[in-house]
Amino acid sequence: MLFAIQRSIELGNDGFVYMDAKNLRLVSHYSKTLGATFIGTPHPYRMAIDE
Repeated sequence: MLFAIQRSIELGNDGFVYMDAKNLRLVSHYSKTLGATFIGTPHPYRMAIDE
């Protein structure tokens, strides 16, 4: 995931990344370990990381 954040910065997106977790357990894990925020739509497990 750190590669994705770095690539986002290189592309001028200020480190913003979104992703779709595969299940609710991973939503919890990404929230705790990466500081991701649960968004929820249009994918039921959509999350975002805003550096």
